[in-house]
Amino acid sequence: MHKILKFIYSFSATAITAIVASYFSAKAMQTFYPSLTMPPFCPPNFVFAPVWSVLYAFLIISYYIV
Repeated sequence: MHKILKFIYSFSATAITAIVASYFSAKAMQTFYPSLTMPPFCPPNFVFAPVWSVLYAFLIISYYIV
């Protein structure tokens, strides 16, 4: 039971942090980010969602382990 609660806590803490960060950066992502001049090695936009999902999954797992 302790492991389940620890996992729920690590998931909740990471999810709340992600939600709060996206709330404060949503407007900038619509206005500021498109106005930037991108370098030629910048990945396409469709790559970011899967990469961030994997990154957050690793954050949850590492927070659970520690």
